[in-house]
Amino acid sequence: MLPYLLSLKLDRDGMINAITVGFTLSIIVLLIIFGKFNLISLETLTFSIVGTIPVAVGIYLGGKLRHTVSEERFKLAVLLLLIIIGANLILNA
Repeated sequence: MLPYLLSLKLDRDGMINAITVGFTLSIIVLLIIFGKFNLISLETLTFSIVGTIPVAVGIYLGGKLRHTVSEERFKLAVLLLLIIIGANLILNA
């Protein structure tokens, strides 16, 4: 999803908003499917809800940091992150 969004040449706020909407919709669909087929337990759901606390803190801190970084550096950081993730996937394959 990130390479596609980078190719659209969105500004950083537009890119973050698109990523947020995409992941939110994906999670909602997964929860509905898991619930329909009884693939999620109350314990797993509880751990997932508790796991959103560090995510919320990260989103807050990332929002603060995002506005201190220039547009070019932000896109460079996203590309470097994609390269690191890709290299990690190749090394662990």
